[in-house]
Amino acid sequence: MSLRRQYFEYPFKHWIFDDFFSPRRAKALSTEFPVPGEMWHHYSNSVEEKFADRNLSKFPPVFQEVFNNLMGDQFVNWLQRTTGEPDLVPDTTLHGAGLHYHAKGGMLRTHLDYSLHPDNGLERKYNLIVYLSEGWKPEWGGALDFWEGDSKEPTRKARSIDCLFNRAVLFDTSSNSWHGFNDPIVCPEKELRKSIALYYLAPPSSSADPSRKRAKFAPTGDPETDRFIQERSS
Repeated sequence: MSLRRQYFEYPFKHWIFDDFFSPRRAKALSTEFPVPGEMWHHYSNSVEEKFADRNLSKFPPVFQEVFNNLMGDQFVNWLQRTTGEPDLVPDTTLHGAGLHYHAKGGMLRTHLDYSLHPDNGLERKYNLIVYLSEGWKPEWGGALDFWEGDSKEPTRKARSIDCLFNRAVLFDTSSNSWHGFNDPIVCPEKELRKSIALYYLAPPSSSADPSRKRAKFAPTGDPETDRFIQERSS
């Protein structure tokens, strides 16, 4: 794992790691990333256009090894020290995590993640995303946008992080950690915005929001989309 990292506290705590995996491991993950097919769950609606899968047993062996390592004691201990959260544990169910990809036109509107895990009641504290698309060009879009805001809505875009190959982003999923990418990507037909995601949990804090059991998407101003957002969150 790379030690080339940048740490930021605005608009919420986050780290950027370039060359996260060794070149050989990153190449293998990119090459063996599962191709579009039946294993994927397709989310296609007015707030998200993406494909996801969390069935670790069906992942290629190199992905099984990587996920097991990132959920293992050595990495979690490092994560506890890095974040200052001594009680962090990995979500081994990969609820909402796992493998993700976006094809041309893919997007994920600005949102807050769920607050409390639906199965164990722990609070979602940190997201780790690693991008695996070799040769991805920033002009194709797909940058991860972070926004200022409160628990109700985002107010101003604060940072855009390009989804460059073998770049990892670790960020605090607090009550105001609005993130996503609103503009559909414009990559060529055969290109995919590929990533892996893992989430880390801790006992609920005083700021946990028990009512936020699913992702909360930001209002768009479009009545039909905003009605769908309300229905989806409930």
